[in-house]
Amino acid sequence: MKSECLGEIIGIRSASFLVLQAKIRRVSVAAERLATFLRDQHGLTVKGLDQQSVFSLGGSYRKTGSSRIQLIWAVGNYYKHRDEWDAEVWKNRPTGTQGGDPHRQSRGTRQTVEKVGIVQFSTGNMRSAYEFFGIEPYSKCEKLAEKVQAWAKKVYQRAEKECGRA
Repeated sequence: MKSECLGEIIGIRSASFLVLQAKIRRVSVAAERLATFLRDQHGLTVKGLDQQSVFSLGGSYRKTGSSRIQLIWAVGNYYKHRDEWDAEVWKNRPTGTQGGDPHRQSRGTRQTVEKVGIVQFSTGNMRSAYEFFGIEPYSKCEKLAEKVQAWAKKVYQRAEKECGRA
């Protein structure tokens, strides 16, 4: 328990999700740029290379309704922004509430990371996230990086396929 708290405080384990998030961003931005280039330079419409499509590659992970990449992305966002969240983020907005929700994006992230096992005020959230993704021992975070790399290859293959159709 002490090592979990220490790891949480100094952010060693949460940094792995931020590194993975950087990789995910590079791949998804490159895919979007390719689609834009083909459209602008060659008048070709390429589908399936927008962020939502590439993030969804691989389908629902462990019946969560979110892909592994969407879940990793959300965990990274949680660790970056959780200290900024109002307590209201951890509550569901009552149905039928009028007006915009200033916590919409944060609530969405919270709802996604709850699928991974993250809960408010827990010192074991990182352990829960790693266990959810099947990473044991927790020091083997490269296993999750390998999954992100496999996803990146799928994005590349989709780009090749879409370019062939265009």
